[in-house]
Amino acid sequence: MRKVGAILLLVLALQLALSSAIPTPFASFVSKKKARSAPRQQISKGTKQETPKAVNSAKGATTRPPVDFKAIGKYVGSLAVQMSALFLVWSCIDTVVTAVPNGEGLPRWTNTILFYALNLLSSKFNPLPKVSEGSYASPGRKRPSWTPPGWVFAVMWPFFVFGTRAYTMALIVEKVGYYANPITMSLMLHLGFATLWNSM
Repeated sequence: MRKVGAILLLVLALQLALSSAIPTPFASFVSKKKARSAPRQQISKGTKQETPKAVNSAKGATTRPPVDFKAIGKYVGSLAVQMSALFLVWSCIDTVVTAVPNGEGLPRWTNTILFYALNLLSSKFNPLPKVSEGSYASPGRKRPSWTPPGWVFAVMWPFFVFGTRAYTMALIVEKVGYYANPITMSLMLHLGFATLWNSM
């Protein structure tokens, strides 16, 4: 059983070494989108700014922009690919662990590392391209006075959020007895939505 745990940890360490899977902030996507949009016209003081509306010339009524079904299909398809791949990964781990004669399962610390690594590697299962790296800085953004400094997020995400999530899932796997369970797949769905957030 220790050999199986050591092999899994070695594979995850190699993936982490080759991975740049730390999520890209959504701010870079927003700034890129703004850069592509047309610049706003200067409006003199005293004039009222109006947003352009699409007008149906036949009926004279305003129309809503069309639904981008292509984008919806792209994201739904990507989420389906991610969930299928992750379910396959957990099913393979179940097969390997149950094949061990003593049937004790992996130790809790190994499961914790396994789930922690998956937090970092989840974006590797996303077939869509990621948003290009951009600056975190948003000079024009107004933040409340109680906003914590940036280093707080750098500490909270890797240690508190990923750590507690990984340890909790390790406890759940011990209770349920297998990895490809509905609770684990619910976490995978959450991570899938997180990777779509950083996709183009």
